[in-house]
Amino acid sequence: MSSVLVLSEYDEGVPLAFMMRSEKHIVRTSSRRCPEIFAQGTNPSRIARPSQMLEQFDLILSTTPFVDEEMVRNKRLIGAGRFHAKLLDPAYLDSIRASLLAHTSSFALEGQRVVVTTWVSPKGYSPTHLLSLTYDRLMDGDKGPLTYAGSVHRLVKESKLFEEIFPPLLPLLQKVGFIGPLTAYLIVNESETFLYSLSPVLTSFLLQRMSELSRKPLFSLFWGSLDGDQAEIQSDEYALCVSLSCSMPKENESYVSPPLEALPHLWLRDAKETPEGFLTMGTSGLLGVVSARGVSIKECKRRISRTLSNGVKSPEVQYRSDIGDDAEERFNVLRSWGWLI
Repeated sequence: MSSVLVLSEYDEGVPLAFMMRSEKHIVRTSSRRCPEIFAQGTNPSRIARPSQMLEQFDLILSTTPFVDEEMVRNKRLIGAGRFHAKLLDPAYLDSIRASLLAHTSSFALEGQRVVVTTWVSPKGYSPTHLLSLTYDRLMDGDKGPLTYAGSVHRLVKESKLFEEIFPPLLPLLQKVGFIGPLTAYLIVNESETFLYSLSPVLTSFLLQRMSELSRKPLFSLFWGSLDGDQAEIQSDEYALCVSLSCSMPKENESYVSPPLEALPHLWLRDAKETPEGFLTMGTSGLLGVVSARGVSIKECKRRISRTLSNGVKSPEVQYRSDIGDDAEERFNVLRSWGWLI
């Protein structure tokens, strides 16, 4: 059993806090802008001034890029830090623009939307990278926040998409001592890649995908990455994620109440744990994310359906059932273009 501090900007650290506690660790939380969020539930408990208690924690996990300098200097911090400040500096982005093989762009372009994530440790990048296909849509009748969201994921060892983005960034990452995930959001067509966002944030969405595919405790991944000896995550399976939401959630309602065995596959966000079970906080309307792995998209969807039937307790919960329907076709297109082997 270890002690873990989870840092948030709003409520985005709630799922990670629940998961680390489910691994039997002592978990404390802190929200920079909404400290009352973590005060509502009985566990995990919150602390108001985490920078004064850093030596008490074995790991510090930041789901917000904005942390104070004392935390940045801490050797047990994963996520956030000085590298994010560099990404916000236009001068730095201009200086590396020429070294990136991908074009940089902030406007909509025709092509496939692809997300590539690698893990950074003191020894460099992880040997495998997470390739994600996103399913986002707006203004088509969805009533709940983030009902449109969903994604399909695979681990890859070799990818031209990785080579287009990440190698020029490694010297800076190692110079500032960054540890954690680095995610590139791309638009890809037959001949070019366009980078429209780069993020070093440790998100619960990302960790849920990695947890599905690795089948190992998240703590072991975090702990190994501190010195670069983390085990390589290997999997030939798919992972599929589907968001759950409610348009106007009421506080202290049991919209989603998964059995204990389903918790690794249903990460709760707008939730607090009470003696009566998991109840809503009524904050964001994003109730959580359901995930599953499988040798095929069909198997992932079957497992997602089983978790939904066991965990969703209210007809007000909204989610999409079409996530991943065309994933095989989209992966094949990327292979035909030469971006995947």
